Amino acid sequence: MPSWPITWPRQGCKARCHQKLRQPEKAIDQFREYLAKEKKISADERKEIDGYIKEMEALRDEQARQAAPPPPNNPPPPVVTPVNNPPPPPPNYYPPPPPPTSSPPPVPARAGLNPTVLMAVGAVLIVVLVIVIVAMAA
Repeated sequence: MPSWPITWPRQGCKARCHQKLRQPEKAIDQFREYLAKEKKISADERKEIDGYIKEMEALRDEQARQAAPPPPNNPPPPVVTPVNNPPPPPPNYYPPPPPPTSSPPPVPARAGLNPTVLMAVGAVLIVVLVIVIVAMAA
């Protein structure tokens, strides 16, 4: 149990919180601020706070050692990438077009639509139509 009274100033309480949370930088700053601002600190209390500061400095140094990456034994070999090789072409998802022909394909003839027959049928229909009109007029 700490010897400090429960009615500490704010800096002292914050310093102890940071100390318990293992945040040495913040704890050291708050302990020093407490020592600078508090006027009525006994020699025993100052000695106790200095001990906390030393404890937090040791913790800070230990955390810094653990955070530093270890030196590499053998650096990894460099990655070599070819410089002049172009990337492969993208895949073709469409079939190739048919080869060109020298002449257009022939148009297929329609069965039963001979032009001569069509003209004869048209002439017969005209004659029948004329006969019907004349007969109706008479």
